[in-house]
Amino acid sequence: MLHVGLHKTGTTFLQTVFETNREVLAEQGIYYPGGPGEPAQRMAAWDLRGRRSPGSNDQRQVGQWDALCAAVAGSPLDTTLISAETLSVLTPKQAAQAVAGFPGSEVSVIEAVKR
Repeated sequence: MLHVGLHKTGTTFLQTVFETNREVLAEQGIYYPGGPGEPAQRMAAWDLRGRRSPGSNDQRQVGQWDALCAAVAGSPLDTTLISAETLSVLTPKQAAQAVAGFPGSEVSVIEAVKR
């Protein structure tokens, strides 16, 4: 699942809940990448866009989308949850690249909107 949280829709709150409950999610068969020693979802999303986060020239972002996809492929859990605001501004080409990163998998997109 790709959680595409538009800015100012509570995405940061949800991500905090996901991070805090990473083990609980795993017990339910859901992998939430980004734990110790794993690629950070936020950096991976910036890498997918071919950009660097604001104020950053951090080269560690380079290759993070591929590293995230590899971590997902290596997970023994059936479902993965990826949540990043920057996924909401992907171009059609970048969105296709995101889905292509998970070959043979069903990719569901969840969009959070503000009412």
